[in-house]
Amino acid sequence: MATATELRSLVQTLSDEAGSDLSLLWAQILTPDLRAERDRLPDVGGSYEVWIRPLLADLQDALMDVMPTLVGEYSDAAAVVSADWYDEYRDVQGVGGSFRADVPVSQDLGAEALAGWGSSLITPETADWDAALTRLTGGLQRRISDASRATITGAAHADPQAQGGNAKLERMVVASVRCWRAAPRCIAAKGPLTLGRMTIAIASPSRRSVDSHFLCGRTRRRLETSPKLTVPERGLGSRRTFRPPEGARPTGLPLRWRKNVKHICSHIKRRR
Repeated sequence: MATATELRSLVQTLSDEAGSDLSLLWAQILTPDLRAERDRLPDVGGSYEVWIRPLLADLQDALMDVMPTLVGEYSDAAAVVSADWYDEYRDVQGVGGSFRADVPVSQDLGAEALAGWGSSLITPETADWDAALTRLTGGLQRRISDASRATITGAAHADPQAQGGNAKLERMVVASVRCWRAAPRCIAAKGPLTLGRMTIAIASPSRRSVDSHFLCGRTRRRLETSPKLTVPERGLGSRRTFRPPEGARPTGLPLRWRKNVKHICSHIKRRR
């Protein structure tokens, strides 16, 4: 049964997998040998500034290459999972009509800005590698969660059955996205959904083509019939893996792109 806890768990799993990929990239840059070499610098009279400059260039190039694909890949996956969850919850609650959630994807997720923000903690003068990785991981996971919230709120906005007095959808949206106090307005008026004094902002999703998804059953059919999205020629549902779009890969850096998402695909497969 679709619950808000289940949705949060699925999105958290995607966030954890994205963080794992980022950590793997990080390990390819700051290898154990480089760490040992850095630690020996005081003993051999080496200059830390001279030592770190080429490493900084590699780090910045790698992040600029990888972060846009990494952010886009996992954010798109979170949007697909959230749209499927919305449809399942709607069916379980017996909400009338044939509405199915679209898959809105933000046009600019700020991946390059995130790469620059994280790497700014590493300079020739000071280098806090752990803090930089923590900052990048947090920003990446925030963007994945934002994609999920935008899908749910966008679906609630577009759903003709999502009226201010529809308690079922109110409870669902309140449990699934960020809430805050605001003037009472309802989805029917294309504003926040009201539940007592608590309201939920309704996102206005942008449009862009979806480069790749793991596509299963109804998810793929939704994308094929959507005028807003471009569907890749072949879905990834049967492979149960993630991979970057064609031609998008980190330069000279091995990265474990394929991730096991059996639990997510199984969740979607049950509804085919």
